[in-house]
Amino acid sequence: MDGYIIMTHITDNSNHASSFNPTEIVHLEPRMTCINILFKVIEKSPIRIVRSKSTGREYEICECIVGDSTARIKLTLWNDDIDLVEPDHSYVLSEGFI
Repeated sequence: MDGYIIMTHITDNSNHASSFNPTEIVHLEPRMTCINILFKVIEKSPIRIVRSKSTGREYEICECIVGDSTARIKLTLWNDDIDLVEPDHSYVLSEGFI
């Protein structure tokens, strides 16, 4: 799949509820919203700084390759969220969108 997951809430996999019903990555489609996935971080790129053209404000961005047993995809992390994930760890993403 060609696209990016944008996260809104991410937690360590050990904290997810047993009733959590994640979507498999292979079933994600462009413009999906409110997605919940369980994934492992495979690769984490260096942080880069981008500047908003409209406000001039600077933001930190980091792209990760994440996956489950069905597929892999890019996950874009912004600012404080970058420190929430580490390679070779599993996490739950809730209410994300593509």
